[in-house]
Amino acid sequence: MHHRRRLTRLWMACLFCLSLLTSAPVSSGQQPTDADVLALVERLKDRDAGVRFAAASRLVSSGVETKAAVSALLELLKDEDVNIRGQAMQTLGNIGPGAKAAIPALAEALRGENYLVRYSALNALGSIGREIRPG
Repeated sequence: MHHRRRLTRLWMACLFCLSLLTSAPVSSGQQPTDADVLALVERLKDRDAGVRFAAASRLVSSGVETKAAVSALLELLKDEDVNIRGQAMQTLGNIGPGAKAAIPALAEALRGENYLVRYSALNALGSIGREIRPG
């Protein structure tokens, strides 16, 4: 059990570092170039869920390609790693109303077995729906 916790912490640290690396241009105040955006969209297809998550987060933080980022985050909701699913849900919530396409998948996640996933889904739905008005 202790070994598993250490591996989880190591994975989260790696994911955090990867996220920092992919967000460097925004952190320095620069807008991403077209080449940056194309590279990030390509990373959304990576086999590693952490790379896909970092790329989607970077796209969201730059304010471009929200549709592509939402699409990639929706795929991450199917990941077997609970932490990746939770982070994807949090990022979808951070996008807000621009992530309306995620509402059905998040509603389905409310039926999941893991309480952290249900909690993350509920928070994301609240953030996405907060600014959506009928009609």
